[in-house]
Amino acid sequence: MNHFFFGDAAEPLFGAYHAPAGAKATGIGAVIHQPLGHEYLRSHRALRQLAMQLALRGVAVLRFDYFGTGDSAGEHDEVTLARMRQDGSEAAQELADATPIRRLVAIGLRAGAIPALAALANPLVSASVLWDPIVDGRAYLATLSPLAAAGPEALWARGFPYGVGLVEELRSHRLELPARGKRVTVVADEATRAQLGERRSGDEARWIEAGDAFRWDSTGEHAVQVPASTIEDIVHAVVGD
Repeated sequence: MNHFFFGDAAEPLFGAYHAPAGAKATGIGAVIHQPLGHEYLRSHRALRQLAMQLALRGVAVLRFDYFGTGDSAGEHDEVTLARMRQDGSEAAQELADATPIRRLVAIGLRAGAIPALAALANPLVSASVLWDPIVDGRAYLATLSPLAAAGPEALWARGFPYGVGLVEELRSHRLELPARGKRVTVVADEATRAQLGERRSGDEARWIEAGDAFRWDSTGEHAVQVPASTIEDIVHAVVGD
């Protein structure tokens, strides 16, 4: 694994590159879009394990921190969905420039599913995997703070600040799956699938049952125990076997 900074030298983004194992390179690349706030911390081990398993199967993987998160430049209250989408585009270009890729997949967990789905507009990206995506931004904000769902004001939730711009963007967020075009795989429980099923106008989405074995919004343990089978299902969806 190689850690480095990329993008604008004045506002560098932090990345972790997982090279394909040995001679198993498949020509597939994957950019992993992290969640926000406390969910970033709780999912770190799971996403690192996902990246390692993908690399073992010959996938070139880039995990990265958005501007204002993790080890990237900026402050957390400067994070916006618009900037997350921009950072995702930069990450895709960085991976494509660094290694020969014939197919690039954007993987997003929770809030990371928002820029991962938007990445389909990038000609470099051929597919997206949405893992437990945030479907309704207002409902998501309510899990952070009941007041956040009521008005576009900055908030401090579970140790992380959410700026006015991000709160306002999330309040109006409604995840819509594309009716046609590039492939989308949704990894979610039955409730999320039902919620998304009411909004999809086509049959392009593939579904993977995630069950209820993980709760990223839980106030319990610092790390979430993610079933190995879920990670393996995502690996299969990316590699295509």
